[in-house]
Amino acid sequence: MRKGTELGERILEYGARIVRVVESLPKTLAGRRIGDQLLRSGLSVGATFEEAQAAES
Repeated sequence: MRKGTELGERILEYGARIVRVVESLPKTLAGRRIGDQLLRSGLSVGATFEEAQAAES
């Protein structure tokens, strides 16, 4: 189970980096649109990982 824990930590750090990148984007219409999409797609990795960890099969 160590491997899953390590991956979970790496995914958490990835999500934090995504947030920092989005916060650094310009506050223009394009920056907000791109930032929104990047944030949703980047953070969905963590949600998918957590869901897979809870699966029973």
